[in-house]
Amino acid sequence: MNRLHRAMVLVALCAAPVFPCGGPGSYPIDAPLVTIDRTLQAVESGQDDYESRRRVELRFLAPFRGSPGVNDALWAYAYPDAVWNALPGYDSSASFVLPDSAPLLAALRRGDGAAASAAARTIVDRALGLPAGVADAYAGLTNRALEWLDDAPRLTSTPRAAFLTTFWRDSAPPAGVLPLRDLYAARHIARDSIATWLTAHPASPYAAALEFAAIKRAMQTQIPNGWANEVRDSVPATTWRALRQLHQDWLGAHAADARAPWVRFSRARLAYFAGDTAQTWEPWLALYATGTHRPRVLSEMRYLVMQGMLPAEDARTDVALQAALLTERRLTVAQWNRAWDATAGAVPAVRLTTQERLLWHVAHRPLADSMDRLTSFPRLPAVPSSLWGEMRGVALARAGRRVAALEQLRLLPTDTLVAPLRAQLLLGERRYSPGTWLTE
Repeated sequence: MNRLHRAMVLVALCAAPVFPCGGPGSYPIDAPLVTIDRTLQAVESGQDDYESRRRVELRFLAPFRGSPGVNDALWAYAYPDAVWNALPGYDSSASFVLPDSAPLLAALRRGDGAAASAAARTIVDRALGLPAGVADAYAGLTNRALEWLDDAPRLTSTPRAAFLTTFWRDSAPPAGVLPLRDLYAARHIARDSIATWLTAHPASPYAAALEFAAIKRAMQTQIPNGWANEVRDSVPATTWRALRQLHQDWLGAHAADARAPWVRFSRARLAYFAGDTAQTWEPWLALYATGTHRPRVLSEMRYLVMQGMLPAEDARTDVALQAALLTERRLTVAQWNRAWDATAGAVPAVRLTTQERLLWHVAHRPLADSMDRLTSFPRLPAVPSSLWGEMRGVALARAGRRVAALEQLRLLPTDTLVAPLRAQLLLGERRYSPGTWLTE
């Protein structure tokens, strides 16, 4: 091989791509010429050089952080990037209040029926408050608690050793102990035989549990797997009506049963697949209004919003929920003005996040084209938060108010995502020179 060939081989072997470590592979030399749309996209998504995602301040759960019953365990559950892409003050040690078997088991071992019932109700309440994906891990314990509440007086009277082996370990009960035999039979009945069994045992204390199990089986067998819109079109209207009636009949017969909230959740799930927005949101709005079980309520609401299923205007939506829904709605000028005015009575954190989202609306057309009619639009530049200042600057630029936009952007650090827009506005004012977008 001659020298030329050896040199060519050496060049080919060395011609491997090289990627810089810790930064992008290119520099945006067109930054001062980017469009307002690109600037807005960068601001609202928190865009970096590798991927983009909705900025944390604009996410659904942001208005609820720190509110009663909500901690950052919910944020971590909902957002996989929570640890490294979180709002200030994020608490990575936060956890949900989980069901605990110890108080129930201790009370059962002592034969203290009243304490056992109190512990069982606590388990049920905590399970109701967990996001569904977390609560599933405690389904077995929750069912044990519900079974105790189904027949506590009779179960309390059974021999303690036999009771513990049957109730807690699911061992076959001894002959002659009727309450334990009823419990064991209810647990192990085939789901397609429930109707026949209930006909033979109409007074069973486990009737509510078994009827709910039958409802779940009916939904599993009559609603096919698939996307909600595809399922909706493939199921006959008579089937939707029959399934709704099963839920209604259960709630009519067992309204006071501890399983009633789960039956209402099941009815909401049925409504979701059937495309009934009002009924899908109903149990979550009702629970939201009580201020209880917030992690489950908010996680379910967030899911519905992600699916594009938004609630109608409802008196039960407070300022925090209205703020959470703002980025999903279209607003008229009158609605925008009313929403801004309403922030005056909100707590500071909710007021800020609401105003950030309202400014986000103006940064998009068509509200920017109606700036003169936005009588509540803040007239003076300010920076109550980086996002607030950025969105106000973009909104003013979108409306063609370059001087006012520059006054706003001048208050922001030079390394913000709107720095290229500032340079573009300076160009439009013929005030741009090398380095101006950093120092002007």
